[in-house]
Amino acid sequence: METKPEYSLPYFKVLLEAFLTNGQLPDENAGIPLYTILLQLKQNPEIYPSVLTHKVKRQVLFDTLVQFIQGALDQYHYQQQRSLVEQDKQQQIQEWNISQRKANGAELLDFIAKQYPDCFPHEFYQTELLQRQNWEDEDLWLKLSDDWQKAHQFRLNTFLEHYFTTKVPAVWERLSRTLVTIPAFLEENHVDDDVFLQAWCTMGGLWNTVDFKRMQSVIGIQKQYSVLLEVANHMGRTPDASSKEFNPVAAASSFKLEHASKSDILGITTGNDLSSLLPQELVLAADKSTESLFLYKYAAKDLQNFNYKSEIFKPVNKLAIKRARNIGPMIVCIDTSGSMEGIPQHIGRALLVKLLQIADAQNRRLYLIAFSVSAQPIDVGIHRTQLLELFNKPAQGDTDGTRMLEQTFSILQQNTEFMSSDVLWITDFKIPLVNSSLLSNILSHRLNGTRFYGLQIGVVEQNKWKPYFDKIWHLAYKWPKKLGK
Repeated sequence: METKPEYSLPYFKVLLEAFLTNGQLPDENAGIPLYTILLQLKQNPEIYPSVLTHKVKRQVLFDTLVQFIQGALDQYHYQQQRSLVEQDKQQQIQEWNISQRKANGAELLDFIAKQYPDCFPHEFYQTELLQRQNWEDEDLWLKLSDDWQKAHQFRLNTFLEHYFTTKVPAVWERLSRTLVTIPAFLEENHVDDDVFLQAWCTMGGLWNTVDFKRMQSVIGIQKQYSVLLEVANHMGRTPDASSKEFNPVAAASSFKLEHASKSDILGITTGNDLSSLLPQELVLAADKSTESLFLYKYAAKDLQNFNYKSEIFKPVNKLAIKRARNIGPMIVCIDTSGSMEGIPQHIGRALLVKLLQIADAQNRRLYLIAFSVSAQPIDVGIHRTQLLELFNKPAQGDTDGTRMLEQTFSILQQNTEFMSSDVLWITDFKIPLVNSSLLSNILSHRLNGTRFYGLQIGVVEQNKWKPYFDKIWHLAYKWPKKLGK
């Protein structure tokens, strides 16, 4: 069973952003569980008006709701995974022959009735199949499979509705507190909005002044070393001109358009039927920079579709497209060996916080690989608390780039779109060269669009890694005036 767009986090983010911008939601979607949150927000006179024009409040609200929805969808998808066997069975019964239907039909109906006593027309099928013996009726049998799937989806929807009903009041209560206490704290302590927003990115939506003050000290280092912002800007590259061009491909594409012959097309209409999109709408979906617009038009049922004479599509030809270039994730490899203890460690953290803010703004994933002798990747977007845990650990041990590079290549190979990633090493580069196979792999990935950058903190007589990087910045540090411990 495929997950519908309206049950995905990117879809909700687009709707929330649009809602906070224009205050409107498409009426067609009023019954979808995710919209319950937005409708309640609009009807909340204590919260809704205050977030529309306040940058900090808006971000706190956005992150808090996204975090809550992520938890709800995780539970929803977990329920989906639990019922995979049942979903397979829903498809398998469509292939049953007459003998299989007669032999297993009564047991099947009994199972469905027990699972879905309130949302499946059990008496109807008891009459039609068990009493009238209409086992050969193909339309009836397909309807049985369809009704079973609808009952299954209804139960999943009910699960989300129950989750929202029981959990949402606590969310509004927490927001009512934080939307007052955070702005008051920032005003009292004369904290710049950008400093707060950077620190907030690391806190996983949970506000406390102790962690904030510690992160504030780290962020303050950025002002003393302008090169940190230069590095961050390179990592936050925008797509080049070729990203707006699309290459036809034979296969392995996520975006496909299938249509019937010209004689079957009546004209153009609007809706959200993904199987009959006009090519220009398909382009919106394929381009990362306009993907949000596509999702919003999908929600509003405002996508341009071909209008056919028949409702049954008979594909005559296929058009498959993919982005010529897309921005992959950021992969930040930060040296946590003993030679990075003290100021270099704090400088690395200051840059990492800025990168996280940029990644969030660009809706990019950020992987953090903390390495010394061993290396362990963290998907920071999902595991924010692990980032704070890392900040509490001292730098220690020797340095080995082998495991770190293996983890980097493992991430890059997860997805073809990850080839246009940005990899950054934050280290003193006192790292012995690795074997020739790994070095060749760096060059190979660079040829495929991945960029390798380095921030060298401190002085190294001869950096043997330089030929393998697109650019390495050098930072000769000094003791900051104020440095959090």
